[in-house]
Amino acid sequence: MSIEDHKINHSLKLSYWMGLSRCGMAGFTQDFFTPFLLLLGGTARHVGLMNSCNHIFSSGLQLASAEAVAKMRSRRNVASFFILWQGLSLLAMIRMTLDPTVKPITFIIPVVLFHVFGTFINPGLTSLLSDMVLPTRRGTYFGWRSRNLGFVTVGSTIIAGLVLQAMSEVRKRAGFFILFSVALVFGLLSWLFMRKVEEPPLEFREEDHFTFFEFIRQYRTSNFVRFTLFVTCVNFCVNLAAPYFAVLMLQDLKFNYLLFSLVNTLLLLTLYATVRRWGHHADRVGNLKVMRLIAPLFCCSPFFGSLTKTRCF
Repeated sequence: MSIEDHKINHSLKLSYWMGLSRCGMAGFTQDFFTPFLLLLGGTARHVGLMNSCNHIFSSGLQLASAEAVAKMRSRRNVASFFILWQGLSLLAMIRMTLDPTVKPITFIIPVVLFHVFGTFINPGLTSLLSDMVLPTRRGTYFGWRSRNLGFVTVGSTIIAGLVLQAMSEVRKRAGFFILFSVALVFGLLSWLFMRKVEEPPLEFREEDHFTFFEFIRQYRTSNFVRFTLFVTCVNFCVNLAAPYFAVLMLQDLKFNYLLFSLVNTLLLLTLYATVRRWGHHADRVGNLKVMRLIAPLFCCSPFFGSLTKTRCF
């Protein structure tokens, strides 16, 4: 093995531990922002506002991610910078768990920053990891990676639910203090791992730069533009209802925190238990065939969801 191959393998290991740390942070936070918002006296309107701002600001500012990479000349430095700030945004949330006078609208601000910082690093980080893996191995590698990281997310989410469930009704804030504090530790660990990753050379080409409207105008000739619009439509439809499932479970169906955590992890557990097999299959037949098989099944989800709602009520 050459020195260059050794460096790449070492960086992949570091990035793997960085990913594990980020998934630990996500497990202790992503499903529990809405419960804490409701604990503060928030309503479904606050939940909708929080999730809308998360997506609007994250998506809008993500357009500047490539410009940040070009300016800093490093995907690793951009990722390290925003991983650190994402972790530090948790400090404000920790402070709010100790303040009995905090308002729901105030809590939304650090949550939005947390999502914006986390989303901002995704394009550069994905590009960095892809450059370190052979094209013929990407499906298998990322399937394996996603499965393992997903199990960490599931495990930490269940642990977080157990922590909240163990707290008495008057000590729920202490439970959220523990969750956000542990998430902060994971965030700082991911920052430390990311700083040690050695980045492959990045080539900047003028033809790779284009505006948003130039991108949209390629709809008739570019498969990637059509695929992007397809994903956009899917995400739009999904997020019409997704933010309110937590409100339904906690306020209407009266789920406790442990049951709430278990329900949220079932989907992730199923996904990550099968994602490596899908990665192998995609390497053999191609990603397009996999998506053509799965995409029509999206239409079945509302039907089964309506049956579940009827049974619950």
